[in-house]
Amino acid sequence: MSAELINDSKSRRKLSWLNQVLTSSLVVALIGAIPQYGQWAWALRHDIPSNRVNQVIEQKELWEENFECYKQSSSYVVNTVSQEVIELTVCPITGDLLLKLEAEGTKPIYQWVAHRKLRDLQSDVALAAELPVPGAKQSSSNVLCQTILPDGTIKRIIQQPDGQCIEEVVNPYTGEVISQTSVACYTC
Repeated sequence: MSAELINDSKSRRKLSWLNQVLTSSLVVALIGAIPQYGQWAWALRHDIPSNRVNQVIEQKELWEENFECYKQSSSYVVNTVSQEVIELTVCPITGDLLLKLEAEGTKPIYQWVAHRKLRDLQSDVALAAELPVPGAKQSSSNVLCQTILPDGTIKRIIQQPDGQCIEEVVNPYTGEVISQTSVACYTC
């Protein structure tokens, strides 16, 4: 009977040791995942897929960095064979590019391309800048005003080629145009 108690005591110590190791491993894993929990919560709160959080935060930062560019930039428009309109705006301050994609029957989408991501292609970009783009023409739309609304969206007043103005409200994280309405033209 004493041999059984000794073996039982050894088994208990081994199980206790194993239990401590497993518990410690689980605690370390849970603590290590805390940043991921925050990312998931942020994505859920902003209705964004959790695997795109870094990308959409970068887009918001690019909107902020280039906020005043509309005052000094020129835009160019290209009509694609698939009936989409691509508008390219170059920020002269940062060199970042704002692309606007508009297809008939859909709301436009904006996407910033950071100049720093193009640095590796710098010589190719410089060469491309000197080449004419077939079908490209200077945009006749003009951004008159751009402000940040209390909810963090961006309101843009854009004068169209016909002289009429529209107000676009843009989600700076996704580039989605939330609304587009006709308004009286005004500057900030």
